[in-house]
Amino acid sequence: MHILIVGGGWSGLAAAVSLCEQGHQVTLLEAAGQLGGRARNVQWRNLTVDNGQHLMIGAYQQMLALLDRIGVNPDTVFFHQQPDLRMKDPRFPDLVLSSRGVGPRLINLAINLFQSGGWASVIAVARFQRIIRLPDNLTDETVAQLCHRTRQPERLIQQIWEPLCLAMLNTPIKQASAAVFATVLNQALFSNGMASELLIPRIPLGDILPVPAARFITAHGGSIHYQKRITKIHTEANRVSRIEDQTGQSFQADHVILALTPASLTKLLPAGIEQKTITENPICTLYLQYPAGTQPTASIMGFSGGVAQWLFDLNPRRSGLVAVVVSGPGPHLDWPRSRLMAIVCDELSAHLPNWPERPIDSLIIREKKATFACTPQTQQNRPSCQTPLDNLWLAGDIVQHPYPATLETAVDNGLYCVEQLSKTMIKS
Repeated sequence: MHILIVGGGWSGLAAAVSLCEQGHQVTLLEAAGQLGGRARNVQWRNLTVDNGQHLMIGAYQQMLALLDRIGVNPDTVFFHQQPDLRMKDPRFPDLVLSSRGVGPRLINLAINLFQSGGWASVIAVARFQRIIRLPDNLTDETVAQLCHRTRQPERLIQQIWEPLCLAMLNTPIKQASAAVFATVLNQALFSNGMASELLIPRIPLGDILPVPAARFITAHGGSIHYQKRITKIHTEANRVSRIEDQTGQSFQADHVILALTPASLTKLLPAGIEQKTITENPICTLYLQYPAGTQPTASIMGFSGGVAQWLFDLNPRRSGLVAVVVSGPGPHLDWPRSRLMAIVCDELSAHLPNWPERPIDSLIIREKKATFACTPQTQQNRPSCQTPLDNLWLAGDIVQHPYPATLETAVDNGLYCVEQLSKTMIKS
């Protein structure tokens, strides 16, 4: 069978690898000049950085298994680290979310939280954890409503739940799905196994999966075409007859998989296929190069009460390099770069003792449509991988999944799409 895949992000690549393994003829069409989607390489000066920071955990089993399948040893591309987050806020003392210690991870988490937040914080978090054990009971609730129902203190809301919600769902707590937040927290924070380990990339994300996946696809007879923006899908007798790119060139195949963002998908789907409108939220990433030897006290630090939300230490790649992430909507999107930079740098100087006042170099990446807004309504509206057309399929992280828009979701949905497509081919 010949299968066309539109979109060379992590989901499209996962689908392409799986189809190549099954011996199908695969043609991958990518609108950009490189693969990777929102987890691609960006060249800055003489350095390769990521298009945006991604927080990955040991629970990302489909992603890790896919890396093995394309010849990438996960242990060579990731550092493994137990959750060890220090949450800073100018209004409160630091809170520590850490599973480090001599006991079981959840016991260590409670001990570290008690030492930084007291018994009231431990009891409130335990109350929260007890409720989120069954995410299916939270489908109509927002994270803010869940916090209110479980009587979370304002300090915990401001210093833990809101920063974690923005990091994991890229959605403010007043809008974010409590069910999805619970699903991620149960594995990322409240797990005793390796699932909760943080995976810190040693190398740029584009070199972890997109580059080796491309080699795998071409080595197995697949073809990859860049700068191919598909603009129209032609149908006949309830099937896709051909697709057309921006130059008018047509492509035909037995099946077509669309692995696209919600906005691109809405524009491309043929008339008659209903696609609910899905809001997309931004992410800003600031790469700050400080003098060599400048290093924060932890590899990941969380901030609340200001603009900066998370700081990632990138010293393993370049001495003195850090990334600051600002997730979700906000007034910062309309600020000039100089203002955003000044405010973030002032906040870092206030949070970190002896921190340089300004970096020696910087790069700001603003992705205005980085991920879908993970609300209860969006979770209900996420489409199935199978469309009403007999040979048109959907992948991408927008497809139905218990996770929000993560790299694991993208990979898992790409693989699941191929699984369902294969079942159809067997039946026919």
